[in-house]
Amino acid sequence: MVSILMYHALVERPEPHLAAVHVEVARFAEQMAWLAASGHRVLPLAEALAALRQPASRCESRPAVALTFDDGYRSLHTQAQPILRQHGFAATLFLTTAAVGQPSYASLPEFAEFARSAPPADRPLTWDELRALAAAGWAIESHGCTHRPLDALPTGQLAAELRQSRAVIARQLGRAPSFYAFPYGRYDRHALRAPA
Repeated sequence: MVSILMYHALVERPEPHLAAVHVEVARFAEQMAWLAASGHRVLPLAEALAALRQPASRCESRPAVALTFDDGYRSLHTQAQPILRQHGFAATLFLTTAAVGQPSYASLPEFAEFARSAPPADRPLTWDELRALAAAGWAIESHGCTHRPLDALPTGQLAAELRQSRAVIARQLGRAPSFYAFPYGRYDRHALRAPA
């Protein structure tokens, strides 16, 4: 069995209206300590998915977990990584590339309303911070350039959203993404067939 735990940002005290994207740092630390103490195998996403394809007779009995984060908040570098390092865990980040290095997410139309009420600590990661995460074992994957829902984009914009995100990650980090996480979980057949 494999579970995938998905997070966004870690904060000291989550605002109630941002509870969907924020997890309290102390709670995250407790969750990681519990995973370590309970004997869960915390695997990179690619290994977790490979484990799902194994015949039941070859599967390890300990439950497996993959940790993923969406968007690319600075708290992943400042808060999540030290906690994960303490337990020998790594994670997968699905990165919104147009936000990298920006002073806030307000520069992206999809995030404008959220950014107005988000705490200042919710700034995007820089490429240097992303390189540090990659060096620590994180897999940096694609979440698009601008976080627009792909099921709402015309073919040309859809293809550009996928290609540009993939290209900038490969150029900046030296490794092309293997996975894509659909913003808002929204996709259709058109988005599934789009060239990446």
